[in-house]
Amino acid sequence: MKTTAFLGILGFLGATLPVLAKPIPFQSMPLYSAYKKELLSQGWKPVPSPYSINPRPKEVYCGASGSLCTAVWRDPQTGDIIEFTIWEGRNRELRVAPAFELKSR
Repeated sequence: MKTTAFLGILGFLGATLPVLAKPIPFQSMPLYSAYKKELLSQGWKPVPSPYSINPRPKEVYCGASGSLCTAVWRDPQTGDIIEFTIWEGRNRELRVAPAFELKSR
């Protein structure tokens, strides 16, 4: 009985997800290079990732898909850390998603 109920929920989700899915407005997202320039001007430092690969910036690492990435920065005065969600386009253009996480120390 539990398996049937679970499969019923999966069927419902499968039927509704295509209706809810919308394309990501990639071109309307701000360029990561502009964010990087502003962070550097305010004294923030990039946190190098051991998972970053060229030609990406050292603070950007991506998941298995290669298009959903994260950039991590640290404020050396306060110790605060900010993580941006980054999308990488087909031409390796990095854009900032409209969400971030700030970890205060």
